[in-house]
Amino acid sequence: SRGTFWVRMDGASSLRIYTRLGCFLNGCCYGVPWSGALAVVFPPASFAYRDQIARGLLASGAPHSLPVVPTQLMSSALAFLAFAGLLWFFQRPHRDGAVFYAFLIVYGTLRLGMAPLRQEALQSMVVFSVAFITVGILGLLVAHEAPAPAKPTRRLRG
Repeated sequence: SRGTFWVRMDGASSLRIYTRLGCFLNGCCYGVPWSGALAVVFPPASFAYRDQIARGLLASGAPHSLPVVPTQLMSSALAFLAFAGLLWFFQRPHRDGAVFYAFLIVYGTLRLGMAPLRQEALQSMVVFSVAFITVGILGLLVAHEAPAPAKPTRRLRG
């Protein structure tokens, strides 16, 4: 039944907004070097700065990191849109589990789309993203074949 789990699933999708903001403040999960108008730089104490030095991309003693794609901020903004979409979907008639499976598809797609823009995208990120999308699609197909939830009946007061 549509109970607490599915409500928490919407809430869980909103956590991505905040975790990516935390990554931005820490300088982890940063993007590839880029000189576009929205590029960001990180201070010497950040993970991005230290990692760029370790990779040989940045000279020690530089005033800040190289400008990079703001993947954390982009991920946070996309997570907000995903949360809004999932919340809208949750409030509409749907089969049990459909919001969860939709979340897997959206989450996997967003991760897969961000992978080329991240400096440290791991191969496992791609593998898990494809797995999330696949499970989400299969789940929606199975949920679609399941019988529709029974409509509540009205009781007449007498």
